[in-house]
Amino acid sequence: MPVTKTELLRLAACKNWFWLSIHEAESLTSDGGGMALIAEGIGFEEFARSKFPNGILLQSFGEPAVRKTEELFAAGKSCLFQATAMNDGFLVKADVLERSEDGTFNLYEVKASTNIHDEYLLDVAIQRTVFMDAGYQIANCYLVLLNSDFVRRGELDCDEVLSVLNVTAQVRAMEAVEVRPLMAEAKHTVALDDIPVVEIAELTCRPSGALRCGCADVSYRELPEYSVFDLSRLSRADCSKLLNKKIVLIDEMKPKSIKLTQQQAVQVVLTQKKLRKVNHAKLESELGQLRYPVYFLDYETFNFALPRLDGFSPYQQYVFQYSLHVLESENADPQHTEFLSDAISLESLNALATSMQEAVKPDNGSVVVWHRQFEETRNVEMGLLLPEFHSFFQALNRRVFDLEEIFKQGFFLDYQFKGRTSIKAILPVLCPQFSYKELEVQNGGEAMDAWYQLVTDEFDETERLSRIQNLLDYCKLDTLAMVEILRVLQSDSRELDC
Repeated sequence: MPVTKTELLRLAACKNWFWLSIHEAESLTSDGGGMALIAEGIGFEEFARSKFPNGILLQSFGEPAVRKTEELFAAGKSCLFQATAMNDGFLVKADVLERSEDGTFNLYEVKASTNIHDEYLLDVAIQRTVFMDAGYQIANCYLVLLNSDFVRRGELDCDEVLSVLNVTAQVRAMEAVEVRPLMAEAKHTVALDDIPVVEIAELTCRPSGALRCGCADVSYRELPEYSVFDLSRLSRADCSKLLNKKIVLIDEMKPKSIKLTQQQAVQVVLTQKKLRKVNHAKLESELGQLRYPVYFLDYETFNFALPRLDGFSPYQQYVFQYSLHVLESENADPQHTEFLSDAISLESLNALATSMQEAVKPDNGSVVVWHRQFEETRNVEMGLLLPEFHSFFQALNRRVFDLEEIFKQGFFLDYQFKGRTSIKAILPVLCPQFSYKELEVQNGGEAMDAWYQLVTDEFDETERLSRIQNLLDYCKLDTLAMVEILRVLQSDSRELDC
């Protein structure tokens, strides 16, 4: 199968080669999902430009942008956004490039983040190196981040919102030991006509999950469905040890292949024997804590980089939706209530809280969630934002029962969970008749994207109602899934303890 240059570049990226090609880099796109968060990042970058009132935005790309950058600085302009330089096959853009009176330049990299990450420093380091090679004297380098301590009160002030950090010393130290070798390796890779042979043990990314990158379909093309990458909480270093021993499947692991935690060892045994393990005593004890009526609660949220409302900090979650299923007794039919906001306002948040207060009675019935920290934190935040509901949300948190804990504590295990405890890993195994695959919105990231579009884009009424229904269907399945999983746990399992 022929391999495109884009695939080669993605492979280079996952090997931690820092690449930028004047012909290929701008053609790369993000692999699925997260478009709303990308839009938030772009919005933050635009906001950060307000700190540089004399800045001029370059609208061109590639070699035309290189020439335009040179022309504008030659004409006496002091600050450019997306200033571009090219040297020896590498093209870089600076979010902000500012010229000082002495003719040197300050380079600013804007990141919609509250923390410094190593890849940010590498990003700045490669920019500095290429700009220097192209003849620009870079005196200082800065990261422009979000101030994590900022709480919005009125209009946004860039001096309060932004955190500007001088990282010149760090990036200068990286040039000889990291940047130059990586650039040389990247040039070699990009010049290849075919994909290089790279053992998956050498790669730094993963084929799935949070660390999945755009190279996965290339690098892990031959990877079986249930591999050592699915071993719970396995470090990348230990994973590489297994791969170097040619152990790809968990079924191929031996007792002393690597040192395992107890949780990992149990997963290996269950996987190799294709078993389910149920601790009936612990399971019965946990479920015995439930008090009826039982409320199954799930929130959907969006975390804006720049706070849209007073009282919010950067990336604080805004609750825009809830779903609630209620079981009056163990054998009762579940009753459903839901709320979806189509606006970004404290009034809308107030309406959501009002709806919840009407649906969740003060009867001490258990409130079942999946991963309690998320819902409990949202309850605390909403209680602070809406003082009239403070006691309601406090009481709600005292009633929380985390259904995920049964699986995290190992009271109910199945090899088909692949060591995971997310609701989307558990549901298809215990309740295969229910599936997210039939929905238009299938996960939390897609829900965020769908809602963001709903409140920021213009749609005709038919499309708007369709998008609303898609969001309602998704969140409803999250709470119905908890109902059905609980019923499986409560049923008399015919599996033997092992």
